[in-house]
Amino acid sequence: DVYKRQILGLLIVLIFSCSKDGNTDAVLGNDDEINQLEETVLDETVVLNNLKIEGATKKTGAPSSTGGIFFELENTSNSAFLKRGFTIDIKESSDEFVGVYLQVKSIDGNVADGYWDISNISSKISQVKKKNQQIAKQSLSSKIKLTGGSLTVNFLDAIKPGKFCYVLCVYNASGEISQPIEVCVTVENWGGSSELTGAWEILSEEYIEDGISDGVINVGEDDCENDYFYCTSTQAQITYEYCYKLKSSEFIFNNNGTYYLKIDEFISDIDYEASQLNCVAVGVYHDEYYISEGKWAFNEEENILTLIEFSYNEDGETGIEPDGYVLLNGTALIDNDILIIKDKENDGGYSYEYIIKFSKK
Repeated sequence: DVYKRQILGLLIVLIFSCSKDGNTDAVLGNDDEINQLEETVLDETVVLNNLKIEGATKKTGAPSSTGGIFFELENTSNSAFLKRGFTIDIKESSDEFVGVYLQVKSIDGNVADGYWDISNISSKISQVKKKNQQIAKQSLSSKIKLTGGSLTVNFLDAIKPGKFCYVLCVYNASGEISQPIEVCVTVENWGGSSELTGAWEILSEEYIEDGISDGVINVGEDDCENDYFYCTSTQAQITYEYCYKLKSSEFIFNNNGTYYLKIDEFISDIDYEASQLNCVAVGVYHDEYYISEGKWAFNEEENILTLIEFSYNEDGETGIEPDGYVLLNGTALIDNDILIIKDKENDGGYSYEYIIKFSKK
């Protein structure tokens, strides 16, 4: 259906990343040197003082658990990224809470003096929708008495690649404080795989829902499906064909950890207002492009590729993501000079998988 087509189109945007210009600090050195920096033991006080958390207040001392309230984390990641930081997801099965306490400790066990009180955390459902190469980033939020939620912890520039841990508690309106959960993370360095550096171009894409594939779509091929609308004046059902074609793509990883994206496509759709007025499908045909620039990081232990977007240009409309936006966090493997990227997710009991293949230019 059209929704699947939108997801397919979005995935292309997420994955065609290449880089021409640096965005922040350049990363130099070979893979071993880059990855070795990630073994640095980060100072707990430096990390604590250089977190950027919306709606949070830094306090002295340390919270003391009382019990009487329970929570769990889900989708726990052991990776964080320069500037972007990391995301904490609290399961919906947790007890009701009104805020979160966050402490920082080194991997050697030293706890920083002080903690962050995050008292206005929202229950957020992040959605990324795409139609005709347009990306809309939306969040639905509700305040107070949460049984689950999500919060993003960004980094200031003083936090460098390395390792640290954070300790999390939740509290409720009665003042009860949960037992803590500790998570240790690695702040990934930009870059990290010389095999990925260079220019790539797409070969094919595939979308799989609950184990059922929509089929492999090759670059340059029309991907069409029938859709319909109801004419309001006659209630007649009007069928039309929606088509999408990826014309060309540019995909370059720079060895300094930057990427640059350029993608061109062709869309065949309808003018909805004109079609309603005439009770007949009125076709529209147009070319579109999308440019994205940011940073990439590769987790060599789990073969995870992450793309963080910092700026974009969508058909002449430009935008900036000052704290970075996660475009992709999936596995990346190279087999016989073919780059295979897979992104999997589960949502509402459904499983989705996206597979994109590239060849090196």
